[in-house]
Amino acid sequence: MLADALKELMKKKSLRKITVQNITDQSKLNRQTFYYHFKDVYDLLGWIYKTGISSYINSDGSKDWQSLLVHTIKYARRNKSFVRNTIRSLRKEAVEKFLYPFVHDWMVLFFNDTCGNIMMRQSDKDFVMELYTFAFIGMGLEWIGQGMKEDEYYWIDKTQTMASLLLQLDSLYSVKRPAQYNFCLQAEKV
Repeated sequence: MLADALKELMKKKSLRKITVQNITDQSKLNRQTFYYHFKDVYDLLGWIYKTGISSYINSDGSKDWQSLLVHTIKYARRNKSFVRNTIRSLRKEAVEKFLYPFVHDWMVLFFNDTCGNIMMRQSDKDFVMELYTFAFIGMGLEWIGQGMKEDEYYWIDKTQTMASLLLQLDSLYSVKRPAQYNFCLQAEKV
């Protein structure tokens, strides 16, 4: 009820202007109930992103990267005012903190599915996933800020482009890989 109240209020005003009292008035619950569950408005917002969005995205039990991407895009477009208000109301670092765990987990699924056979040291794979995670967060924030015009098929196409670039990287690694590097790869596989 508190989450629904916050979402409803965010359709009309900035998150910064919403108080605990506004939320409890909207939900018809008392302040004690709010503070029993959350320390402040931002804690409630974090809970919405951690639980509400995750349950929607995983509602059909899919664990593949394409389904998760499609569900995420559809959720964002259905909750456009809530998502856009969140982005506008918080510092970039706070938004990245909300998004990072989900996008990174998604990136691991994507990488393992599309590029899992690339012969790279694990530390290099981790670096590439970190790089792509932050790139995807940045592109997602830009997409939200620009009005969410592109649909899920646009994003799947762009993600496929990322996979193609990674696969090209693999061919470069295999051509220029020094002998001791191959030994490191074999040791990591054991």
